[in-house]
Amino acid sequence: MASSDTTGSYAELLREQTRELTALRVRAGNPSLRDIEKRARRLFTGEKTSLPPATLSGILNGGYAGRDKLLCLVRTLMTWDRARSTCAPPAYGDPVLDVWHDRWEAITKARPPRQRTHGAPAGDPAVEVEPPAPPGVPLQAASEQAPALPVGGPDRFGEVGILTTAQNPVAALAVSPDNTLLAAGCGDGRVRLWNAVTRQRIHKTLTGHKNRPGYGAGVYSVAFSPDGTLVAGGGTDGAVLLWNTATRRPHGQPLEGPPCGILSIAFSPDGSLLAAGDSKGRLRLWNPVTCQPIGKPLSGHRDSVAAVAFSPDGALLATGGSDFTLQLWNPATRRPRGQPLRTRPFAIRCMGFSPDGSLLAVGTGYGTVELWDPATRRLLDTLTSHKSAAVEALAFSPDSAILATAGYGGGPLPSGGYDNRLRLWNTTTHRRVGRSLTGHTAGISAVAFSPDGNLLATGSRDCTVRLYSRTSPTS
Repeated sequence: MASSDTTGSYAELLREQTRELTALRVRAGNPSLRDIEKRARRLFTGEKTSLPPATLSGILNGGYAGRDKLLCLVRTLMTWDRARSTCAPPAYGDPVLDVWHDRWEAITKARPPRQRTHGAPAGDPAVEVEPPAPPGVPLQAASEQAPALPVGGPDRFGEVGILTTAQNPVAALAVSPDNTLLAAGCGDGRVRLWNAVTRQRIHKTLTGHKNRPGYGAGVYSVAFSPDGTLVAGGGTDGAVLLWNTATRRPHGQPLEGPPCGILSIAFSPDGSLLAAGDSKGRLRLWNPVTCQPIGKPLSGHRDSVAAVAFSPDGALLATGGSDFTLQLWNPATRRPRGQPLRTRPFAIRCMGFSPDGSLLAVGTGYGTVELWDPATRRLLDTLTSHKSAAVEALAFSPDSAILATAGYGGGPLPSGGYDNRLRLWNTTTHRRVGRSLTGHTAGISAVAFSPDGNLLATGSRDCTVRLYSRTSPTS
C-alpha cells in the first residue's frame, strides 16, 4: 500500500511518489506505456483526461503531474491484479485514493515556483518534468579512486567513479529500468554487470558468445527488456543471447541467423519484439519470450546496419546503415515507412529517439549528429562539434532535455590527440551546455543514462567505464 507520509521537501515527496508509482506498476505486471494509455482511454473515455506515452514517461520518471492525470494513472494501474487479469477501477472518492490525493496536495504545496522545463511533454500543461533531484543513495559518495568534480546545475555532471573491465575494451552499455544494474558488452564476448547504486562488480559474468575466427567474440550491443527481466547481448559471432537478470542464467536458445556480426539490438517498448541489425545489411526480428524469429530478415540497406532504435510509442523502428541511409519501418507490418532518408553523406554509427518522441538523433562517421523530426521526416539541424572523429555513441536524458554524444577518435586532430570527449547538448536550442566530459584515453564507444536521469555512464576502448552524477557528490 502507498505510504501516507506527506512531510518532506518537494524533491523528497516527488521521489516518494515515483517509488510508489513504480511499485504499483510492478504489482500490475509492469505494463508498457502503450498498454497503460490504451486501457486509460478505454476506461475513462468520458473524463477528458489522456495519458499519452510522453506524459506517462514524465510522471513515472519523477515529473510533477496535475491531480487528474496522476489519479487517472493510479486508477488505471489498479485495474490489473497480480494475475494480470482486469478488474474495475476505483471510483473518484474511493478511500483507496486518499493517500494519492494527500500526497499530490503536499507536493503541490511544497512545489517551488519555476518555469516549465523544455523537457516536458509538448502540449501537455498538466505535466512538468523537473530537473532530477539528489537521489540520496550511496552512488553520491565520492570515490577515493575517482575524486568528484564540481558540478554547477542540472545540465552539469561530475565524475563519481571509474569501473575497469579486466583489460577488455567496452563496446556497449545499458542501465536496467529500475536503475540498479549496469551492463557492459566487452571485446572478449562477455557481458559484465555492476550494481549501479553501489558500483560493486557482480561476479557472475554473462557468457555464451563464441569466438569467430577473424572476428573475435566481441559484444557490440546490449539492451535490457522494458520490464528489466532480461538482458540481451549481440555479438560478432552472429548471435543474440538473452539472460535472466535475476538468475544470470541464459534465457532460451541463442537467437541465430546467417553467419555475420550483430552490430545493434533494441527491444520494443512493450517488450514483444527484439530487433537486431547485422553486418550484411539485414534487420532481424525475434520474439524475446519464445526466442523464435518473426518472419524473414528485412532487407533495406546495402551495407551493415550499425544502429537500430524503436520510437517511444513503438510505432516506428529506425535503422541506420553504412550505406548512408536512414530507414523508418512499421514494426507491426514489417514494411518501410516511406523512402530511405539520406544522411550527409556519411555512414550512420548510432542513433536514438528522444523519450518524448520528438527527435531522432543520428551519429555519423565524420563527427556530425543529425537531428531529424520522425513525424515529418525533416532534417532539423546538424551538430558539428566532434571534428572528424566518428560519433560512435549517443543517448538522450530521460526527460529529453539533454543529448549526450561521444567522440570515438576516428582520426588524429591537429593537436595530435583524439576526440575522446563526451559533449552535452540542449535539445531545444541545439547548443552545447556545460563542459565536455574528458578522461578516457581512447575512443568512447558507449553512452547510457540511467532511467532516473541521475547517472551517466561512458564506456571506452581504454577498458574502463566512467560514471558521472548529475548532482554534486557529498564528501
